[in-house]
Amino acid sequence: MAGEMSDEARQVLDGARALAQEKGHGVIDPVHVAHVLFDSENTVGGRAVQATAVADIKALQSGLSTILDGVEGGTGPAAPSA
Repeated sequence: MAGEMSDEARQVLDGARALAQEKGHGVIDPVHVAHVLFDSENTVGGRAVQATAVADIKALQSGLSTILDGVEGGTGPAAPSA
């Protein structure tokens, strides 16, 4: 049926919501979803990375964590400080 999510999609969104709350962000940004998708080699994104051997999952996760640390209040990456 249209409009229904798979269990895996629901788990990703639940994880993104939990991550945003943990970080004190008021909105779930795409980086929260990406962080959950590529959280480990056992996630959807992690398995895709392994299958294609295009990127290193640990490097990807590290980069996403860096971006996530710059998010302020769920409004996207923070502007560089002057």
